[in-house]
Amino acid sequence: MPPDQYDSFGDIINRSDGIFSGNEANIAGQDGGLQAHDTARTQATMEGVAVEMQCRGCPRPLRLTVEYPELVAIKYNVPPQEVFRRYPQYVRGVTEWRYSPSEQAWWPVTRCSGCQNIVGPMFTPEEAEHHLARARRNAWINPAGEQQVSQLAYATVQAMQQAQGR
Repeated sequence: MPPDQYDSFGDIINRSDGIFSGNEANIAGQDGGLQAHDTARTQATMEGVAVEMQCRGCPRPLRLTVEYPELVAIKYNVPPQEVFRRYPQYVRGVTEWRYSPSEQAWWPVTRCSGCQNIVGPMFTPEEAEHHLARARRNAWINPAGEQQVSQLAYATVQAMQQAQGR
């Protein structure tokens, strides 16, 4: 597999038998040791959603923050980098995101600083809305600002559709 593609290992991680069973004393450990190792943990913060996980290429712990404007774009199934290349003032840095059709989720093209493996935690549009709702409840995002980014996401979709139609 080329190094710029993400494999979520969905064909084996979600199995519940053999070495991947959480109920058996086996190579994956008891109580879902593999699942605990492979699970990304998220925590809402004022800056965005902090994601903590283990690198799948080396044992290094990883932490990255997904900014709320990026989640607005994901909520509408718009590539965040397309929105923020046009309007970079809304994010600290423009991160490339890719879509996984099999998972129906977006993932940032972010590499581990140790082994250069792609980190790639995934966010579905529904998960993005869940995190945005929490940020709204905590008054971490301005409703008018969220509306403005939503409009930019819509304008980006229209521009992308026009470009494809030519």
